Amino acid sequence: MAQLFAEVVAGAELPAGVFNLVTGLGPVAGQALAEHPGVDLVSFTGSTAVGRRIGASAGAAVKRVALELGGKSANIVLPGADLTRAVKVGVANVMANAGQTCSVWTRLLVHADQYEEAVELAAAAAAKYVPGDPRDA
Repeated sequence: MAQLFAEVVAGAELPAGVFNLVTGLGPVAGQALAEHPGVDLVSFTGSTAVGRRIGASAGAAVKRVALELGGKSANIVLPGADLTRAVKVGVANVMANAGQTCSVWTRLLVHADQYEEAVELAAAAAAKYVPGDPRDA
C-alpha cells in the first residue's frame, strides 16, 4: 500500500524530497532515519517499546517526533455522515488482513444519538465475515 501511494505521489510531480518512501527493517532503516541529521521529523505508529527507542534516538538529535503508540486507530463518524456506509467501510477495514495492520480502525466513534444504530449496523456487517481454517485455500 505504501509503495502504491508513493507511485501516486510521484505521478503528482511534486518537487524532489517533498515525499520520500524508505522501506526496510525497523532496527536498521528506522534507526538510521531516527538518527540521520538530514531527517527533520520522525513519525511512527506502533509499539510503545519501539516508540521509546525512536524517541531517544530522535531526541538526541533534537528533532521532532510524532508517535502513535499502543493506541487504537479511531474511526470517527460525524453526525452528518452516511452512517450505514461509514460503519460498513469501517468494519471492512477492521477485517482486512485479519486485523493485523497498525492503522486498522479498531474504535468506531459516533455521536451518542447514533450509537444504537451504529452497533446494529456493525454487528450485521461483522456477521458477514466468517472465520475459517487459515490452511484452507
